[in-house]
Formats: sequence, C-alpha cells, structure tokens
Amino acid sequence: MRGAFLVGFLLFAPTAHALDVPRLAGRVVDLGEVLDDATEAALTARLAAHEDSTSNQIVVLTIPSLDGEVLEAYATRVFRAWGLGQADRDNGVLLLVAVADRELRIEVGYGLEGALTDATAGSIIRNEIVPRFRDGDFDGGVLAGVDAILRAVDGEYEAAADGGAESVSIAFVFGFMILVGGVLPMLRAGDAGTAGDAKAAAMGMLTGTVLGFLTWRLTGWWLAAILVPVAFAFLLIGLNRWLEAHPTWGPRRRHIRKKHQAFARARRRGASTVVVDGRSYTVPTASSSSGGGFSGGGGSSGGGGASGSW
Repeated sequence: MRGAFLVGFLLFAPTAHALDVPRLAGRVVDLGEVLDDATEAALTARLAAHEDSTSNQIVVLTIPSLDGEVLEAYATRVFRAWGLGQADRDNGVLLLVAVADRELRIEVGYGLEGALTDATAGSIIRNEIVPRFRDGDFDGGVLAGVDAILRAVDGEYEAAADGGAESVSIAFVFGFMILVGGVLPMLRAGDAGTAGDAKAAAMGMLTGTVLGFLTWRLTGWWLAAILVPVAFAFLLIGLNRWLEAHPTWGPRRRHIRKKHQAFARARRRGASTVVVDGRSYTVPTASSSSGGGFSGGGGSSGGGGASGSW
C-alpha cells in the first residue's frame, strides 16, 4: 500500500524544471515584448558597431518571467550557454530583464570585470535603468542602460566628482593610505587572506591616512601630484600579487592565461578546439558575428555583475 502511494505521488506530483535558455536570435532578444521595433533596431545597430570595433559582445534579453528561478543563476546559465564574448578574451555582457518579476541583472564576462565592475554595474542599474523602468519606460531604460554599459567598457562612465582643493586632499590622503596600508603588506605577504596580512593592512591604512593628511597640510598640493601616481603603481603591483595568491581569483586568472596560451598554440597547429583544465573550448578565428548570422564567441562568465529591481 505504501509502495503504491509512493508510485502515485511520483507520477502525479508537479515536477520542478529549469527555465529554458532561449535561442540567441540576435543582439536583442525581446521575449518579454517590452521594446518597440525602433528601439530594437537602434540597439542592434549600436551593439553591432561596438562589436565590430572592439570585439566586445553585448546582448539584451527580456523574458516574461523567471518562473521561480533565481535571477543570478539564470543569467549565468544563459551567458555560458550563449558563450557571449570572444573565447580568448571573455569580453561579453548580458543585460537581462525579467518583466513580471520586476528584476534585472547585468552579467559581466571575466575579461570586462576590470572596466565594468560590480559597483559600476550596480550604479548603472540604480541610476540609469531603474528610474525609467519605474515610470514604465522600458525603451528608455534599456537604451540608457546599454549606453552606460558601452561607456563603462570604454572607460568613460564615472560618477560626477567634486573638484577643487578638497578633491586633491582626498586623493592625496587616499594615495598615502594605499601605499602604506594596502600595498606594502601585500608586497611582503606570501599568502593571501591571512589574519596577519589583514592586521598589517589595517594598521598600515590607519598610519597612511594620518601621514597623508599631515603631509598634505604641510607641503600643499604639489606633492600629491607626485605621490598619488606612485601609490597607484604600487597598488597595481601589490594587487596583482594578492590576486595570484587568492584561493578564488588566483586559479581563475591562471585558467584564463592557460586558455589564451592554448588558443595561440592551436592556431599555429591549425586546431579548432582545445581542452584547458578539463573544459573544452572552440578556438576563435575572427568575430563570431561576422557574416550572415549572430552567435556567441565562446566567452564565459564567473557570475560578476550586479542585480536590481524596480
């Protein structure tokens, strides 16, 4: 009796299923039916021109509903299934809008995470897209969001900053804080993320802030023009060492380097596929969107980006 009940439950109980990944039909896939034809045409033309000049692949996807799926997980799944960006550069971006759920996400490929950071993606969502979506202007929100994404990956999107001596003083103090607090402990650290490194960095940050303020007050702005660039140069060196030793980012960076090296060797041999750390990749030869159709170039994403709602 108990066995019959179990069989009946398994047969008739509702089964959970993952939301399908739609076909990549173009640079704008408006399944949510919220964009008019003129907007879709304008977006397609602009994104195609951007890809032709940079090889970055940026795609807009609207869907009616997530059907219970988690936004971030679905965005990553779509990104990987479509392979946005070039395989040797991972330079793709996905703008996903779930209409009924009133949620959206900017998913960023590995190769663009330096230009389109999580913080920048979040700022674009909050300041450019969400206010327009709340007014029911999906066309304006997507257009403004895409425009901001393009400016961000070109290094031109940044929040307005106050000028004058106050900005110089803040930059100077920040430069000292970076140099003394964040960089020197990282340069001498053998491993990333240890308690000793964190304590040394915290003490260095405090010391650097005090020294930076006092030195600026005593010497004026001219020393800031010298110190701040030097501090940032040291920051890049220290950050690179810290990332290499980090348990998450280190393996990811090494995988990307190995993938690029494997592509170079494969092109010399005339091979079309490579296997790196157990993952198979198609060797890119040119922009995957050249010619008649449109498709991803084999890029990947590690879940970078930002989400929002309206």
